[in-house]
Amino acid sequence: MWKEKEKGKWPIRLILNSKASNVLDFHTRHYAGRGLMKKMTGKELAKEIGCGEAALRKTFTEYNQIADGKKKDPFGKKFFHNGPVEVDDTFYVALMQPVLHFTMGGIEINDKAQVLNAEKKPFEGLFACGELAGGVHGANRLGGSSLLGCVVYGRVAGDSASQYLFQKLLSNPSATASSRLNQISLHIDPSQPGKVSVEWTTPSGGNGGSRSVQAVAAAPAATSASSATAAAPAKAADGAADIANFKVPEKEFTMEEVAKHNKKDDLWIVVKGVVMDVSNWLDEHPGGAQALFSHMGKDATEEFEMLHDDEVIPKYAAHIVIGRVKGQTPSLEY
Repeated sequence: MWKEKEKGKWPIRLILNSKASNVLDFHTRHYAGRGLMKKMTGKELAKEIGCGEAALRKTFTEYNQIADGKKKDPFGKKFFHNGPVEVDDTFYVALMQPVLHFTMGGIEINDKAQVLNAEKKPFEGLFACGELAGGVHGANRLGGSSLLGCVVYGRVAGDSASQYLFQKLLSNPSATASSRLNQISLHIDPSQPGKVSVEWTTPSGGNGGSRSVQAVAAAPAATSASSATAAAPAKAADGAADIANFKVPEKEFTMEEVAKHNKKDDLWIVVKGVVMDVSNWLDEHPGGAQALFSHMGKDATEEFEMLHDDEVIPKYAAHIVIGRVKGQTPSLEY
């Protein structure tokens, strides 16, 4: 791709006709919503490229002849789908750029996620997974390899590591238990209130058994606080709000009013008839701020429905809901 740029053949575009974009409907609409693709007519495409409609039609005609087997493709392409390509159509267009997407290679592992040395033998107690681990791709990157590397081999590495530790434990259980007890003794200080003193053997390692167990009661205030904490309703660990009491404010805004708030520091969007001021919420959006910038002052319902359940708004963004669109009934389902 860089060589084509050096030749002056730039930019390079990915172009999907209506048939191809319908096959990838979710992706094309999602990328268009993110500003990564543009939907346009054939006439607009010719203007975008700067080649003129006649030249574009000629190129499409030659492409269709190659797809029909009447000509040989100069680039060696063998498979053609979603033809014929016609100027009188709609297209999704994206500008292509070379990027570093994935790094091949890594530490070589076997099917048990054990790290291998130069002789292809596993190191004892050393395991690897994720992009750190190599040897699972072959000659080319596999689609979905992030899941393969992290989830699949993550579990394999976890199972192998657990098995290794259990085998070590079973091979000399007494020594392991004694070592662990010695570690615990370093963390227990009987001189401090509220701590436990445990003695299990004499210093000389004789036949002395358990000597004493002491427990110091915690202060009443701590007990009281603990009880109060236990009695209080538990909050969700992920910061989710209780949606039972969520209501969309009655204040109404026209879409013309919403459209005025189209700057990064003054940003409103609409989802299912609900108006939200996301100006101070950009960093909290899990999909990143850029996803919101694509819909400044606009209705983002279609893109929202592609990726989210309705309940995420009352759960995680209730505080940024400022009203509703005039003439619309909010249609959030939660």
